[in-house]
Amino acid sequence: MKLLPHQLGPNLEQDFYLLDAETACLDNRGCRACTDYGCRLPRGRRPVACGLFPFVLNGDALMLYQRCPASLFTPLSRLESVGRKAAHWLSGFSPRDRTHIALNLPSTVLADRYIDLHIRVHCL
Repeated sequence: MKLLPHQLGPNLEQDFYLLDAETACLDNRGCRACTDYGCRLPRGRRPVACGLFPFVLNGDALMLYQRCPASLFTPLSRLESVGRKAAHWLSGFSPRDRTHIALNLPSTVLADRYIDLHIRVHCL
């Protein structure tokens, strides 16, 4: 989960488990910011990926995790509606920030793990 440039700074390791200097991750330890009451970080500090879940941005396409319970138990038409709202929200980000946080997964991974909603994110 890439962090936006304005989210980077000293002491990131207090809020996130890190893969590198700008990428927060979840692993067998879970999420470092998670508490019994939810996320302890203010919205502006949370990775964009957390607000998008169960959607992910891959390039300019909004994809849906196949194995997420929301994907399994929510009608696809409802998820597509939510996905369009998420795409609209992402369209307000600068192209540089969207490129920074977007995944660039190969088509084989996408086909195996994600549902293509055929929703593209464009600038407003």
